[in-house]
Amino acid sequence: MKKFYKISALILITAFCSMFSANAGNEDRSGQAGASELLINPWARSAGWGQANNANVRGLESIFMNIAGTAFTSKTEIIFARTNWLQGSGVNVNAFGLSTRVSETAVLSLAVTSMSF
Repeated sequence: MKKFYKISALILITAFCSMFSANAGNEDRSGQAGASELLINPWARSAGWGQANNANVRGLESIFMNIAGTAFTSKTEIIFARTNWLQGSGVNVNAFGLSTRVSETAVLSLAVTSMSF
């Protein structure tokens, strides 16, 4: 008889809980998980680390991971990279970057990333 009461109570609790719909998240923040393609690191040398070397990246490659690393640009740096993203999917990532020291305390950087599907 005790087993019957336990099973009945479990069924009642399950039925009671299933009457209410559960929603996760905040409606004001819907769509916040979009544009994950912006997280793709186009630079091969720093992408190979898997962002484990985030604090020590120096020069133009740091424009993606740690923007403060561009302060270590000594003269002018130019990078071009073409990556075949997820082999076989036909997605290519093209990236171009230019960084130059403007003064003793200023560096001007530009990076353009293009994806072809």
